[in-house]
Amino acid sequence: MIRYVLLATLLLSSTTSFALTDKDCKAFILFKEANLEPMRAKKAVLDVVNTRMKVKKKSACQIMKEKHQFSFYRPKMKIVVDKEMLEVYDKVNRMQPVFKEAQFFHHVKVKPKWNYRKLKYLGTVGSHRFYKLKEK
Repeated sequence: MIRYVLLATLLLSSTTSFALTDKDCKAFILFKEANLEPMRAKKAVLDVVNTRMKVKKKSACQIMKEKHQFSFYRPKMKIVVDKEMLEVYDKVNRMQPVFKEAQFFHHVKVKPKWNYRKLKYLGTVGSHRFYKLKEK
């Protein structure tokens, strides 16, 4: 089957002449972080992206490019977003939030070196655990 590439092999850098939209970056994040996960897990990952965007007042693409935010991201990596990825994003985006205030997540097989005393555990969905900062 021929896949229609909506954005042909873009380099995500300051010199790129094509601008990725928030939708493109969110679709790519979902694909890279939760492609084989159930829809509810995809939504929980999207909740984290949306919360980070709100808290940091940044775009999804800026959030994706931040250092140490997503294990898949490398500077100057090729970002390809296809029709199927955008369709999955559209379905996930219409769902009710799983963890409305989630700010962090990690795979269940990974234990990041975080200060867990500052985090409130929200739950596990699929193969990821979700957290938010504790209230002061």
